[in-house]
Amino acid sequence: GGAGKEQVGKAGGIEQVVSWMQDFRSDDEVQCSATWFIGCFCQGNHENKATAGACGAIHAIIDAMKSFPGNEQLIQTAVWSLGCMAALNGDNALKIGKLGGITQILDAVRAWMKHAPTVDSGVYALACLAACGGKVAENLIKKEAPQVIVQALKTHPNRAFLRQVGLIAMTHLGDGASQNQLVTIPLFAFFQ
Repeated sequence: GGAGKEQVGKAGGIEQVVSWMQDFRSDDEVQCSATWFIGCFCQGNHENKATAGACGAIHAIIDAMKSFPGNEQLIQTAVWSLGCMAALNGDNALKIGKLGGITQILDAVRAWMKHAPTVDSGVYALACLAACGGKVAENLIKKEAPQVIVQALKTHPNRAFLRQVGLIAMTHLGDGASQNQLVTIPLFAFFQ
């Protein structure tokens, strides 16, 4: 539960996992397990999110994605973990954007568009980032996240979770965007 997550965080577990990611950069199994661990221990735990953001977890996960773009399990876990770190944490969301994470997430969703679980995780991450608003949402719009989300929804129309996080992402992106930016978002595509 939550108390266990806090104890692992306080004991330095997240920093240790990030250290392993750096020490074993060429081992995709270590990278995959480490991204899973970080996501699990950040999900719903604000202290662990702050620790992960401060100790280099975001950079390590983005590096793993760049090193192993063909490993779907790693990519799926990595985008989900980035979403867990960004959820309700504007500092991490900004850092993900500055380190190229938004581009990595969008590239992952595009590359694995036919693989529903990876698309679910990627759009979840985009929704978590979009919810942070401000510069993060502007960056998502500039990088054409709405178009990628719409394509994901059209590709997998029967996935309830994807519909939920996709609509959440689009709502947050639309909330902070100007009318001129929204003109390019084909919302009608949801219903085709």
